[in-house]
Amino acid sequence: MHADILLRTPDGEPIAVIEAKGAMRLTPEIAVDIRRRLLTHGLPAHIPYFLLLSQERGYLWQDSSQLRSDTPPTAEFAMSEVVTRYLPAASGARLHGVQLELLLMQWLTELVAGVPRSPGEPEGTLSKTGFLEAIRDAQVLHEASLGPAGVLA
Repeated sequence: MHADILLRTPDGEPIAVIEAKGAMRLTPEIAVDIRRRLLTHGLPAHIPYFLLLSQERGYLWQDSSQLRSDTPPTAEFAMSEVVTRYLPAASGARLHGVQLELLLMQWLTELVAGVPRSPGEPEGTLSKTGFLEAIRDAQVLHEASLGPAGVLA
């Protein structure tokens, strides 16, 4: 399994798998279908968080090992404020592949470091799920390969 972005504890335990979908306008139904396909192709279900992110919307599943593959996301949130925060000149432009991944890497790096942000979205929703506390001081890895047990391959 290949993850666009992986968050892991300082001890090396995976906390979250993040998939970026720049070319898509995600809906909850599409998000569930993508997650189901990733589970079929080796996404380790025991990793506590899975996030599917586009530049417009984000979807989070919490405690994935307890959920069926067709379970709706635990939380849904807007991502437009994140895009505007890091790329104000890109307003309305479509981000693709590595563009979106690098933007998300910057955002996640600040989140794991505990850089204070306004109580807006998506941080407000992520805080309510416990995600922000769970990722504090985590390592942010780009293009990580996961083995069957969810560890770096």
